[in-house]
Formats: sequence, structure tokens, C-alpha cells
Amino acid sequence: MIDPANSNVLYNQILHGWTGERTSDREAIEKWRQFVQESPSVQRRYLLARMFIFSGQGSEALKILKDISKEIEANAIRTAEQMAERETAGRCLLADSKEVKGLSVSLKGDLLVSYGKDSGAKVWNLPD
Repeated sequence: MIDPANSNVLYNQILHGWTGERTSDREAIEKWRQFVQESPSVQRRYLLARMFIFSGQGSEALKILKDISKEIEANAIRTAEQMAERETAGRCLLADSKEVKGLSVSLKGDLLVSYGKDSGAKVWNLPD
């Protein structure tokens, strides 16, 4: 069953009406803007910016994108600071050819299992 509160479902419904010319630019953007105001996540604001771009309102899109980029940059800086405080380093494992769907670490912390879209699982030995 499709969840009408799911942001992707609502966005696609709005776009369907908009591209099918049953909804005007203003109506489509206003519907999505109201939804974004309830929970202004980065993804939702980005999609609002895209709607502004496609409706020819680049200046409105730029305002949103500038705010989003500041927030993303601030989050990246906070994460780096937290890692530095804990004296930890992030590691990236580059071996899955497709999207990783899940990760699990052993209780001892020495093994990592990843599984992806290809339904295969990979076991990794983690260094100390």
C-alpha cells in the first residue's frame, strides 16, 4: 500500500499533476512548499528548489540551494570535529559494485558483513 504521507509519493503525485497540465506552476509549488514547511529536510528543500528551476524561478531556487549548502557544510564540519575529538578515522571500503543495503559488525568489532542489491554478502576483516 502506498503511504500518502511519504514525501516521495506526494512529490510524484504533485509532479504528475503538474506535468499533465492539470496543476499550474504556482499550485504545484505551493502544495510542495506547504509539505516542506511541516518538516524542512534537506531533500524536501532540494526538491522545492528543483521545482523553482523548472518553473523558471532560478532566483528562488538559488536562495534555497545556498541555505542547503550551508547546512550540509556545517554538518560535515561537525562530523569531522567529532571524529577528531574521538581520535577516530573514517574508512571507506570500495568493493561493492552496486548499492549497499546493509552492514553488520561482529560483537568483537573485528568483522564487518555488507550485503547489497546483488544479494551477495561480503565479509571484511577490520584492522585494529
